Amino acid sequence: MLKSARTPTLSPPERRATLWLLGVLAVQLGCQVALLFETFVTFRVAFRSGAFVAGLVGLVFVSGRAVRHPSRAFAIAAIAIVALNILQPTTNTLLCGLAQTALYLAILAPLFWVTKLAVTPAVFARLVVAMWVWYTLSAAVGVLQVYFPGSLQPAISTNVRDTGEMAEGLKIILADGTSTWRPMGLTDSPGGAAPAGLFAFLFGMGYFVASDRWSVRIAGLAGMMIGLFCIYMCQIRSLLVMAGVSTITYAIVLSMSGLKGRAIRLTVAVPIVVLGSFTWAVSQGGKGVANRFETLVEDKAGTVYYQNRGLFLEDTVDVLLPKYPLGAGLGRW
Repeated sequence: MLKSARTPTLSPPERRATLWLLGVLAVQLGCQVALLFETFVTFRVAFRSGAFVAGLVGLVFVSGRAVRHPSRAFAIAAIAIVALNILQPTTNTLLCGLAQTALYLAILAPLFWVTKLAVTPAVFARLVVAMWVWYTLSAAVGVLQVYFPGSLQPAISTNVRDTGEMAEGLKIILADGTSTWRPMGLTDSPGGAAPAGLFAFLFGMGYFVASDRWSVRIAGLAGMMIGLFCIYMCQIRSLLVMAGVSTITYAIVLSMSGLKGRAIRLTVAVPIVVLGSFTWAVSQGGKGVANRFETLVEDKAGTVYYQNRGLFLEDTVDVLLPKYPLGAGLGRW
């Protein structure tokens, strides 16, 4: 649980862990921020790659004896399977195959080097605070992008630009009739404020429930409101469902842990936040917001899932898996 007491002084191993973790996080977020400016669009590939290279740097330079992570064996197996697919005749090119393998290695690398660091609760708490501040800030920028369409707008991703007229589907119509990109937050992708909103909601929920300080509780509650507002305005239903599942799971864990007071605080506050943020979003986004999320309850949950995501899963299981049981090569996108 997050504590309200003053954070104790860190030991040298803890300071080393904090420096590495926050340093890698800063590099990754810095690469993301760089893409918000037209000046750096030319270097898009370098910045996108840099966010992943940061994880590989830790793999090379963090020394010490690692604690064996429970997922270590699965990670090694996954990397081995991907690497073997370089040999597939349908792999785009050898360079593409190596690049995709390196991508998977970069994503899984923290399982191998973070376990060499002294990640104590005090260190972890600092990392959580950093992420909470970042995601809440990104979601808050998304709110401002709704209130001031065209302002605070970062450089649009080249992938979005290349879609031409299809990119219009990434726009929303506000209540006053203004057409604007879905809130991007501190990303270069329309709708990018929604994932930030999800984490702002989740971290905010944790601080609201676990902290004994009213200032922290209010900040957490504000983050929850802002986060859900962004999810509503971006009209991404799957993230709203994830927020709901996470809330229910958290409430169950609190109850099973004997923290019924905190569980009650959660179950009372969340419905108010959900209703309040929805009303707020509808006031800015109009009927489009309400109509989008009404589809979640218009039919059975299984039917809604199948129509929106189930088709992809069905195609994977019934078509792609039988056709390519050993993989279909790498770098094909």
